[in-house]
Amino acid sequence: MKSTLKKLDGQQSLIEFQTSGGVNVLEINATEYGYTYEDFTNWDITDDEYYDSEDETQL
Repeated sequence: MKSTLKKLDGQQSLIEFQTSGGVNVLEINATEYGYTYEDFTNWDITDDEYYDSEDETQL
């Protein structure tokens, strides 16, 4: 699985993931109380791919 950071600023991050099922975009938005993101549990990725993506996208 390949990930590409498309946008990163104080209010929003967009991370594009190329999976076996196609391209998926994870959108993370800043809120008054922290961060919110879309539910991506229906993506066609394994647990290991998810954990690898966390490691790759940490700054």
